[in-house]
Amino acid sequence: WYVAPLPDWLEELGLRLAWVVVLVNLAGTAFGFWFYSFQFSITDPVMWPLVPDSPLATLFIAGSLTLWKLDRHSETLAALAFFGCIKLGAWTPFVLLAFPVEYPSGALAGLGTVGFVWEYGLYAFLVVSHLAMVVQAFLVHRYTAFNVRAVAAALLWYGLNDVVDYFVP
Repeated sequence: WYVAPLPDWLEELGLRLAWVVVLVNLAGTAFGFWFYSFQFSITDPVMWPLVPDSPLATLFIAGSLTLWKLDRHSETLAALAFFGCIKLGAWTPFVLLAFPVEYPSGALAGLGTVGFVWEYGLYAFLVVSHLAMVVQAFLVHRYTAFNVRAVAAALLWYGLNDVVDYFVP
């Protein structure tokens, strides 16, 4: 119970609606890849797997929940989903709220109300949707044991991602 911060009723609801959660995450993944489209255009293709960190986390959890619903399992995929949704689901809202000057950019200010609503609506959506990633991560602990090899793979992946994000131009 102490490693399950969600109330039982919420976990059970999330697992009962797993297919809906999968579809929402796939839509979020598609949106995330669109959101990163400019970054892809200026990044060497060999680095592309390291660009869409949050969309990959939502893809990982969609895959993990899908396997669980099909009575199959991948400890590594579950660990990637769990760690990614917690790390990126908490980190992104922190950055957006701690450094609001960086985003929204005001680039759409010339569009008046439409630009304002788009930028600040997108900003609010990013904060809320990333916080929801943290919540859904705790569904994974109900069907996985997080073996050492899977945890090591997740730590290596997200460690590499951080090294590239913060230390590689």
